[in-house]
Amino acid sequence: MNLDFTTEDELNELIRQININYYERFNANILYLEELADKIFIIYIIELRDAYSHLVRVFDYDVNNQAGK
Repeated sequence: MNLDFTTEDELNELIRQININYYERFNANILYLEELADKIFIIYIIELRDAYSHLVRVFDYDVNNQAGK
């Protein structure tokens, strides 16, 4: 996946593509493991939360200049 962007709209599209490509698979794998082991794997849920936290932090910066990018 190419992670280059020049505008905020392109950044939003990148994040959308990450959601499309990875979130559903990751969530399905967590559910499968929980059903297989009959227990909840909190660590994977925390990792998913942390990944989304990092994606949201991108918006704290001005992505239109090189330093923010």
